[in-house]
Amino acid sequence: MGWISAAARAYEDIVCRLGGEEFAIVLPDATLESAQEVAQRICEDARGLAINHRGVQVGPISVSVGVSAFPTHSADVETLLHIADQAWYRAKSGGRDQVVLAMEHRITLPAGSHTSIGSS
Repeated sequence: MGWISAAARAYEDIVCRLGGEEFAIVLPDATLESAQEVAQRICEDARGLAINHRGVQVGPISVSVGVSAFPTHSADVETLLHIADQAWYRAKSGGRDQVVLAMEHRITLPAGSHTSIGSS
């Protein structure tokens, strides 16, 4: 996880393991474009990793990334994670080892709601 943190770089950036091989990276001051650059740097750094497991070289390592942004895709954390997860699945199904941005498509919630959410 250290190499992922190094790719994020900013002091305020937060790297969290969600489970298994899934991570979330929170980039508080990032634009969608700068978040995409960080994600691409992580993919590139992963390709360069040399990992030995029980004396056997493992690799190549690939990383698939889905990117969503606040408030572009949602103002709700749970929805942001869901939208990033959808983009991640598209990255995996599209050949892996790539960055996919969440699709920007706003919908309006029913009357009485105060937030619009993004969907992909």
